[in-house]
Amino acid sequence: MVDSAEPWSFSEEPTSIVFRGESVSYTIDYVRKPYVDSLKIRDMLEQDANLFADSGFQTILPLAKSVEMHIRLLFLGGRPSDFQNKSFHLSKCCLAIKRGKSEFIGMSGNQVSATGEFWSRFSKSDPRQRKQLVRLAFDIYGAANSYRHNRVRPWLEVRPLFVKNLDLFEDFMQVFDELVK
Repeated sequence: MVDSAEPWSFSEEPTSIVFRGESVSYTIDYVRKPYVDSLKIRDMLEQDANLFADSGFQTILPLAKSVEMHIRLLFLGGRPSDFQNKSFHLSKCCLAIKRGKSEFIGMSGNQVSATGEFWSRFSKSDPRQRKQLVRLAFDIYGAANSYRHNRVRPWLEVRPLFVKNLDLFEDFMQVFDELVK
């Protein structure tokens, strides 16, 4: 086995992949860590705008990651075996949530069912708030796509989009908290 700091690595056999996920329960505080990190990076970039050539990767992507982690926690729960479900698909999950469904067909055609400890409270909530949560999730996650795939931009260019996404993310957290607590 090749040891790696990456989330996965290849063994000597080409068919074996090891996922290096967490073994602790996932919590709201845990899924908000990328958001907190993005605030720290923002503060560093405000001090030195040239610190990173790819500042969107450092600031906008962590917000998108945190959105996905929130939705995973909501739908799948905090147990590692559930949270790390390899069939999870964010957009399909969000569409199921928007439609009031507790399952969807995920990766490789596998059914993914809501099992999270927050789901029972959430599923009884106001459908308009559920739709608002999904809209915010899509807006935040969608803004990160170009930074995930092909865009490298300096902080001065990324900053306005980060500020906008930060506002959206804070709205997302507020709606999330109202729906699950």
